[in-house]
Amino acid sequence: MKIVTWSLRTTIAAILLIACATGNTKAGFITYLETTTGSGTLGGVAFTNALVTLTATADTSNVTDTSGFVTVHPTTATVSVDGFSPSTFTSSTFDVIDNQSFSNNGITGIVGFGDTNSGTVLGDSNAAFQSYSLTTSIGPLTGADFIRSDVTFATTAGGFVLSSAGPATFQAIIGVPEPSSLALSVIAGAIGLGVARTRRNRPAA
Repeated sequence: MKIVTWSLRTTIAAILLIACATGNTKAGFITYLETTTGSGTLGGVAFTNALVTLTATADTSNVTDTSGFVTVHPTTATVSVDGFSPSTFTSSTFDVIDNQSFSNNGITGIVGFGDTNSGTVLGDSNAAFQSYSLTTSIGPLTGADFIRSDVTFATTAGGFVLSSAGPATFQAIIGVPEPSSLALSVIAGAIGLGVARTRRNRPAA
């Protein structure tokens, strides 16, 4: 089985291609970015400790709030795993979700990407999401991850499974950002993940 490890340069290149395809900033639209270092499979091919980037673009007028369960169905939602070509989620119920009252690892408030019928691909727990509405810019914010490793999510490259993940970083940017802005956002997220991993692996004094 092929094992793929991550490099930041490759992932940024893939994200730049997505950004170029979307064009310039558009009023009324928002771009969501979520990154983690994780392991799993894409299209049946394994990856280990790879940089995983989820990206979605949506119209803020389509955001719905049901008693603190906030969702929006994106116009596009992609996953980029370092070493793989970007792929698009294909489920008609794939959304960006903010569950303001959900508790994970003792933290209330979570935002992330997922299928409303089957579960969360990747969530980021942070108290700031208790009052977030998915309609404004926020972040980057890093928090404890939440995943459904038992669920396979359909993409244009085949099934995507995130079996383990480190801390997640989420950011929302009003408008569809220029490629340079999007690349900087990915870099910031990767730096945040690197700091979190370094702290986690640092031995106690």
